[in-house]
Amino acid sequence: MKVILFVFLIIFGLSSSVRAQMQDLPNPGDELPMPLPPDNPNDPAPPQQPAPQPIPGRLNVGDQVLSGPFIGKQYYTGVVTQVSRDGRNAQVRDDHDRKIYQRDARLISKKMNCGPRGICPGDRVMVGPMNDQKIYYGTVTAVYERGLFLVRYDVDGRVYVRHESLVGKASE
Repeated sequence: MKVILFVFLIIFGLSSSVRAQMQDLPNPGDELPMPLPPDNPNDPAPPQQPAPQPIPGRLNVGDQVLSGPFIGKQYYTGVVTQVSRDGRNAQVRDDHDRKIYQRDARLISKKMNCGPRGICPGDRVMVGPMNDQKIYYGTVTAVYERGLFLVRYDVDGRVYVRHESLVGKASE
């Protein structure tokens, strides 16, 4: 049985090599010494998709911001201390430890006066339903771009970052 399998592999290997040579192709398993040149050197290069560009001037030194999400869905409030010329990166001094961190501008949201649906700091809101299918009540402490709210929950007094899809004004 082993002999038959060996003979079959030899014949298959030779036939592949012969077919490749007849079609002027490299033999299977051969490595090309260098990349093949383009058909026409005057052909334009294929178009490349431009990377998404942060809006220059969106962030300014002194802006109060919310950075994140990071590992573990963590967010950090802070103040912008420096912005790169192209607007892609910014240095942010985090409020929790007062250290300065280099951040990608796509992870930074500027503080706003009011958010979607007219929800502003100080407004009473209901948040949810959360994973436990409960609705929580609290007060908005800050509003940021990308539809992010800081909400102080009534139940435990802690502040949580919540997306606008989970936040609605509470009826009085």
